[in-house]
Amino acid sequence: MKKTKIQKVYEDYGCGFPVKLINAPMVQIRGEWILDINPNKLHEAVLNALVFKPSRLTGAEIHFIRQYFKMTLKEFGEKFDVTHPAVRKWEDAKNMATEMKWSIEKDIRLFALTGISTKAKDFLDAYRELDTKATAKKVEIKINLDKVA
Repeated sequence: MKKTKIQKVYEDYGCGFPVKLINAPMVQIRGEWILDINPNKLHEAVLNALVFKPSRLTGAEIHFIRQYFKMTLKEFGEKFDVTHPAVRKWEDAKNMATEMKWSIEKDIRLFALTGISTKAKDFLDAYRELDTKATAKKVEIKINLDKVA
């Protein structure tokens, strides 16, 4: 019988940046506690959190979005009418804000929403919420795993 537990807060770096997972299911394997969650569902939840994140996206978060959609630097750049060196520059910002124009970042967030929803209402709600520029202040991402199926 495998041992399991719920860890109140677990900081995960698997997406390339810190994500605080609330009520994280853990399983003990060979004496070591590891996260016990479907990585696809986790990535979907992270993508949703990035769409509505109240602060500017970081380079690592842009990299995650690009990788989520399995796009090359060139493909991602073409999608948002910028060059691939511009995308590289954003991603090179790592854990700092990218300094891209807000209009491009808003487009990237709305594009990211296509990975988790196709409902017109979701896009309208997101557009209205993103209508005001996100703060430059860094905000940590928290995901309650009770809400991730």
